[in-house]
Amino acid sequence: MLNFPTPYPNELIYSTIARAGIHHGITSPKQLLEEVFANRKVIATIDLPSHLICLLTHLSPNYTLEKIVYEHTLFPIHALFSPENTRLKCLHWMGSQSKGSIHLALGVAASKVKQITTHRYCRHCLEEQYHQYGEFFWSRIWHIQGANCCSKHKVKLSEFLPTAHLGGRHQFIPANIIQDLDQLSKPAHELDLIVSRRVDELLKLTPTTSPTFHQWSQFYHRIAKRLGFNKASKHIDHSKIHAAVIRTWDLKWLQQHHLDELKSETSWLKAIFRKHRKSFSYLEHIIVLEALYPEDWTWKDIVSEIHQMPSNPSNTDTQIQGTEYKDISILTEKRNEWVSLTLKYGIKSSRLKNAALYAWLYRNDKTWVILPKNN
Repeated sequence: MLNFPTPYPNELIYSTIARAGIHHGITSPKQLLEEVFANRKVIATIDLPSHLICLLTHLSPNYTLEKIVYEHTLFPIHALFSPENTRLKCLHWMGSQSKGSIHLALGVAASKVKQITTHRYCRHCLEEQYHQYGEFFWSRIWHIQGANCCSKHKVKLSEFLPTAHLGGRHQFIPANIIQDLDQLSKPAHELDLIVSRRVDELLKLTPTTSPTFHQWSQFYHRIAKRLGFNKASKHIDHSKIHAAVIRTWDLKWLQQHHLDELKSETSWLKAIFRKHRKSFSYLEHIIVLEALYPEDWTWKDIVSEIHQMPSNPSNTDTQIQGTEYKDISILTEKRNEWVSLTLKYGIKSSRLKNAALYAWLYRNDKTWVILPKNN
């Protein structure tokens, strides 16, 4: 496609494609797909699009797949918190074809933090875009859950709801379709401003290797230790963490983003301070860091600190985790006590009645206690 528009700073590539349709007078969504991708089945995806290698043929030589992905999609808000092999795999899929794999691999599809399903905008930003560029475009920061305001103009984002004929899966909707810019904007919520600033900073990070789950685990354990929120060398006082988060974040705001479950044993807040076995969302990380880290923290400093930590457990750590208790007499006594308890009350009730005993066996005799006949 000749004269394909150059993406504006922080513009979604979705928006650039929509502008290409306007510039070339293409009114048919399928025809636009044919011109841009040579494929009429491509889905118009706002956040994590694929088939981006095709776009490189329309752009200047200084554009690479990584540049498009990191500067013109929402990939950066997920990449840092996913394992490195997942990050590289998703980069590849975004260049070619994913069939929904990107959203699954990055945990977006199953996340508590739901995707934005509407087009959002700041009318003040649109006015500035028109004065500077002569047209409107969709900014990345407008389409991120939790970043519900414009941090520059300190107003709540407005929503554009496409009419039925604009709602097709293959249609790239241009921002210039917005007509009502006279509507007054509501003042931004203080917590939305915090998230918007942190997300904006996250979007501007240069591409980097993703930390491992082990590094994230160490990082959060170190935070708790610095603040004195640990009961022993390896145990966290979750009640203190909960209190600190609630002091910073309004419960109604957390509820609005489906992150208000904080006290249960399986809550995301407790899990993030335990051994990481899965990725946590950008919003969960921001909530914890804003509550527990020094006020002047930056993502650049966070990434630098985490990358200095060991990527994987040392051999010594692994050996300690796999060691069974050596004093046979005490081990036998604890086992007998647990068996008697389970025979009398059942497994579930026994855990509640003597949680300390179960915890001791789990730490010192894990292989035995997790056997079906014992647990």
